[in-house]
Amino acid sequence: MNETTRPLKTLLLATLLLVIGACTEEVDIELDTSYARLVVDGQITTDTTIHYVKLTKTMDYFANRPAETVSGAEVRINNHLLTESQSTPGLYLTEPGFYGEVGKKYHLTITDVDINNDGSSEFYHASDSIHSIARADSIDLVYQEFAGGQMKMWAIQLYAQDPPEENYYLFKVHKNDTLVTDTIDEYVFQEDITFNGNYVPGVMVQSLEKSKQDETVRHGDVITLETNGISQEYYKYIIEVTNESGASNPLFSGPRANVRTNVKGGGNAVGFFRAFSINRISLRVNDPYEKVTRF
Repeated sequence: MNETTRPLKTLLLATLLLVIGACTEEVDIELDTSYARLVVDGQITTDTTIHYVKLTKTMDYFANRPAETVSGAEVRINNHLLTESQSTPGLYLTEPGFYGEVGKKYHLTITDVDINNDGSSEFYHASDSIHSIARADSIDLVYQEFAGGQMKMWAIQLYAQDPPEENYYLFKVHKNDTLVTDTIDEYVFQEDITFNGNYVPGVMVQSLEKSKQDETVRHGDVITLETNGISQEYYKYIIEVTNESGASNPLFSGPRANVRTNVKGGGNAVGFFRAFSINRISLRVNDPYEKVTRF
């Protein structure tokens, strides 16, 4: 090392250590206790099945226990009274033959709850409508590789006629009767602005990743594309949840905004009650690599 540069390097090293030490200073953050709010997670669809509404309470950030369930409530969808599950407190269920119809609006009402613990009953309500949906003619499964084989997946392409009105879609995938896109970060959702009222000629709407064991496609598998016709309000809700649950960009961006809710009344509530139509179409896989595209 040149003798003339040694003092400069020593000074730079000392400065770096000083900066690192300053960056590792412990900071205690005080988080105040928040008041409880009702959390609503419920839906009604065009499927003839048991539909549900789940009621819990919000918890403090550092509460080291499961969310408290809300039992004993009177929960209705329109005039249909739901029954609380005997095995799962806070889970309210419809009769098996209850289902929603396209073009109708559904109203959720919740009474006989006291989230504020002030001794008085509270009333909550929410509404959502069931919209029409593109009826699929068929689907294709195309194996794709990107970046020289670094990323491998099966693209699911949809062939369908889109209705003339404005529509919003949520796409999910089942493999052999198991929902594999079962978290909100795996949902694919879009509006029909680019193909409104037109025929959809094989547009990629979902995918399965080869790196995930439960999504790997093999001979004999049955792949089912589930299309949900959702409302614009629920579409925006999914976008906000996705944005809020991801990393901030830029790193030191402003504080996040509250995610919307369609639940009103009572003291305060969060969550979403949704109503949507469902269409499913399946494909039995003979050769998962029959159709291949490489980029």
